Amino acid sequence: MVRLICFIIVASISIVDTSYAQFDGNNDSSSVSRSSANPEVRVEKSDIREIFKKREIKDDEGFVFAVSRVLGKDQKNLLALNALAVHYIERGKIGLAKIVLSRALEAHPSSHTIHNNLGIIHLSENEQRKAINAFKKAIELKSDYEIGLANLGSIYVEYGDYPRAVEPLEEGYGVVRQQIKQRNEDAIKVASNYAVALAGTAQFEKAKGVYEEILEADSRNVGVLYNFASLLIENLQKAEQGRKVLSRLKFVADDKALLAKAKKLEAALEAIEEQKSQ
Repeated sequence: MVRLICFIIVASISIVDTSYAQFDGNNDSSSVSRSSANPEVRVEKSDIREIFKKREIKDDEGFVFAVSRVLGKDQKNLLALNALAVHYIERGKIGLAKIVLSRALEAHPSSHTIHNNLGIIHLSENEQRKAINAFKKAIELKSDYEIGLANLGSIYVEYGDYPRAVEPLEEGYGVVRQQIKQRNEDAIKVASNYAVALAGTAQFEKAKGVYEEILEADSRNVGVLYNFASLLIENLQKAEQGRKVLSRLKFVADDKALLAKAKKLEAALEAIEEQKSQ
């Protein structure tokens, strides 16, 4: 059987509360804090907004300055520490991100977002067991934390443990489902992984429905197209529909490795059709 495509959700920051990949409850720009060293020094709303403004326009120097300004006022500020850690994660500076997150964890041991992002660090270091424990801790601290649920389920999918993947991904999918229509990238990743887990537990028709829902919103998603074609051809034996999805995939894909996989899938389809004709 062909290997399906799995997505891991990498933590990111948004100041908008409706965004999927965000630090829930920690990105509120209306919040202010006082410095632990000097109670008279306040982190203002404008300080927080400046962090996200600089991040949005990809002004790295301005972003780091804005974060430093907040941490200069409150060295334990959770939002600023998270923002800086994710900034480093996204730029591959894992060592620096780990230092910042360790500092944040010491100050905020009950932060589900910190535990989630430590899980991302562990993944980057190929420490899967530590990553699983970190995501579990994040969910323990916040049972409806969709990012932690999605990441935990995604690890299980990556290693083929589909029965254990279904429950956390189903919960994460339920939280982000409405955002699929808005073509939210992370919501689509969660849904795709959920469909893979469903197929891996022989819930083929249910997986088919999830793939169709994703493609209704994002018809050019090559990873989803490939997984859907595999489901139709190998599991559901729907040759005609599978060929249509494969044709769409070959039309929109430009990745040589993926096209090579699609070619193998097409060969499997032809073998099935030949067998039926005999």
